[in-house]
Order: sequence, then structure tokens, then C-alpha cells
Amino acid sequence: MSRWQRLAFRARQFDPRNISGLALWLDAADSTTITTATGVSIWADKSGNGRNATQTTGGKQPIRTNTINGRSVITFQGTDDTMSVANVAAFNATSQTIIVVARQTTAANHALYYKASGNSVNGTLIRYRSGSTIWLYQKNDVTNETLRDSAITNANANVFTVILEPSAQAGFVNGNVPGGSFGTATVTTAYDDTGVIWLGSRRDVGEYLVGDICEVLHWPRALSAAERNRVERYLGRKWGITVA
Repeated sequence: MSRWQRLAFRARQFDPRNISGLALWLDAADSTTITTATGVSIWADKSGNGRNATQTTGGKQPIRTNTINGRSVITFQGTDDTMSVANVAAFNATSQTIIVVARQTTAANHALYYKASGNSVNGTLIRYRSGSTIWLYQKNDVTNETLRDSAITNANANVFTVILEPSAQAGFVNGNVPGGSFGTATVTTAYDDTGVIWLGSRRDVGEYLVGDICEVLHWPRALSAAERNRVERYLGRKWGITVA
């Protein structure tokens, strides 16, 4: 068995549901989770909780034609494509781990994952900034604003991990805490984070992604370093990304 065959075998053997508490798992490679109308109208949740990403408007539905590492992805075309996941208590936990595998194909300000803060444009956001950095952005409706950034290579798929806790946050790109300010930092003020999750846009009002989302996972707790490493390595093997 070749090295790549061994890696593929390991990827098939691991299941994120074995990491306790999984609240959301969207996997673009699994065709059984995809419902197509004009484009993708339902991206079904594999966590077992039924928290599907949806888009009822045909003209705003992303498509599923591109592939990464031989696996299908959800492609957002940058005009007004977006999907959303309804808010539930698990997404508002005091501690959270959010992991997104994605790439952008045109450099600009593009949102990957946006957890809206009520009806505000604030909240928790994973976004590309002008094609050269990835940002983690938190903003309270009133005061707090926390920004972390890391250089990335445009058009490459990456595993982006964000861990939020009451007193700190941490960010990882492909399992690494990279240069710049994207890493562990203190959050000094609580923030309101109670709206829906948007994928491929910033609250369906802008920063529409030109690129692909491969996988989205969300736990309502901070994963341990060992747990995070298992998930990131599984995603790296699956999507052909080198992960630490």
C-alpha cells in the first residue's frame, strides 16, 4: 500500500462524530447530504442534529461542480450566493470550536463563516482579507473588537480552526499558529453572538465568497490540542492539505 493509499485509508476510518459534542458537520464530499434545485438548496448536517444549511432562493444557491483532491466542494460564485444555518443554543455556547476547510479563487474581502450578532453586522467572522490574509474577527454590538490575521496563499485550500473561550481565543491554519497576530489572545469583553450562521457571505449583505467551501465543523466547547490535531489531520488527508 502506497503512502497516499495509507493516508486515504486513515481518512476513511476517522469520524468527527467520535469527538464528543459535535453540533454541526457539513461535508461537501458526501453526495447524500446535497439537495439540488437551481443550485444547492440543502446541505444536510451529518452530526445527527439536523442543522442543515439551506438556501431557498434559486438565484442565490451555490453549485457543486468543482473538486479538490478528487472530492466535490460547494462553489460560491461571488454575486449573492450564500447559505445559512438556523441559530440554536449549541452555537451560542460560552466556549466553541469552529473548523472550516475552504479556498478562494479570486482575491478580495470574502466571508467564509459568519455567526451573526443578532441583526447587526457584528459577530464572529472567518474571512479572507484582500486575498493575502485570513482574519478572525469578533465584535460586540457595543464595544469589543478583536482581530487576528495570518498570511495565506490565494487559491490554496486550507484548514482554518478557531477556538473561542471566555478569557482567550486561538487560531490555527493547517494545524499551525502562524506568524502575524493570528494565534492565542485574550478577549476582554463578552460579545453578543445570537444570530444565524452564514456561509459564503457576511450576513447576506456583502463579502460574497468567490471560491469553495469543503467542510464545516462546530463543537460547543474548546477541543483539546489532541482532539483538534486529530480533526485537522483527518481533514488534511481528506482534502490533500499538508497539516502539522
